[in-house]
Amino acid sequence: MIYLRLFTAINFSSNIKEAIYDITDILRQMSQRGNFTLRENYHLTLAFIGEYPSHYAPLRAVNSVQFEPFSLEFDKLGFFKSRDGDICYLAFKQSQELTALRLELCRALTEQGVDFDKKEFKPHLTLARRFISAQGFSADRVNAILPQKEILVDAISLMKSERINGVLKYTEIR
Repeated sequence: MIYLRLFTAINFSSNIKEAIYDITDILRQMSQRGNFTLRENYHLTLAFIGEYPSHYAPLRAVNSVQFEPFSLEFDKLGFFKSRDGDICYLAFKQSQELTALRLELCRALTEQGVDFDKKEFKPHLTLARRFISAQGFSADRVNAILPQKEILVDAISLMKSERINGVLKYTEIR
């Protein structure tokens, strides 16, 4: 049996992805190394499902979630520490609407019998893995130039993660 690697996410418009890419480009210049997320893969994970035999139940759960559109805003650069280089991420400002959406999605997944990662939800967008900053790097300098854009959230997606010719690709499942 072939399993799919699945997660649910908020995807971003091309102009938001462009703004994020500009931040990633600055990080690239301020790093010794890092495995930087491809522009087309920028997203906010709501629930990580992992290996799953079919997309049907997870898609039913995603499609059952109803919510009023709302806005998100960038907060600040953050780091999850790792011994082979940090995970550098862009955090989002606290949002009651986002928290409610996540809870409703988790309820829907559970109702459909879909298991998912239940660790604490820290809304973020991964910019780079194995990130090692260059001398003189300042997260505060990057935070000072974060775009003050409102990000409209009006849909959530079921996503498939796969490597194609060695490149990580995320594809929306409809």
